[in-house]
Amino acid sequence: MITREKIATLAEEEKILQTLLQGGVIIYPTETVLGLMGMLSSERALKKLSSLKKREGKPFQLLILPEHLTNLADIPLELAEELTSLIPGELTIVLPAKMNSIPPHAVDRVIKDGYIGLRSPNYPPLLKLLRELPSPLVATSANLPGEPPARSIHEAFNYFGDEVDLYISPSEDWEPSSPSTVVRITRELNLEVLREGPFDHLILMEILERLKGKV
Repeated sequence: MITREKIATLAEEEKILQTLLQGGVIIYPTETVLGLMGMLSSERALKKLSSLKKREGKPFQLLILPEHLTNLADIPLELAEELTSLIPGELTIVLPAKMNSIPPHAVDRVIKDGYIGLRSPNYPPLLKLLRELPSPLVATSANLPGEPPARSIHEAFNYFGDEVDLYISPSEDWEPSSPSTVVRITRELNLEVLREGPFDHLILMEILERLKGKV
């Protein structure tokens, strides 16, 4: 059972912020599912995320503000402008990474084959948190391999227990939905759909076809 000191509401912003700044990992709601998160700049947090998810070799995604897309992705300006117009939303985009923008301790955990997964969540409390942090958040769904995503902080606690530093309760009207659509855009502006989801990937196909030959 979760103890009271392990739980925070969305309104307890300072408690959440301090937990992350001290290298902690948290469970926090998004507009899709509950996320397991820690700061990109914290080596402690990334090691803990890897341990909790029991995974090696599969990269985590980053949660970012739309305006920070070009800080992390090595893409043409025209593509960046198009993608920025589509986010925040239920879309994770795997893009060529700007390698020098990633701390050395995080490279193997968030980059694979030179690509990085980026998502800007359409969830106002989380966007506000991202604006207050000095670093993007590394994030993954709140579940163990082979298990469904947790639908409440109590289900998340059953997965992770006291290893998670803080469980943030969603608002009373929050409901989990399908995980985000995941696509990869190659350097040649080709689109690969890695996971179907609520975002219509045909929108991206039209954009890429329009941009080919122009960039």
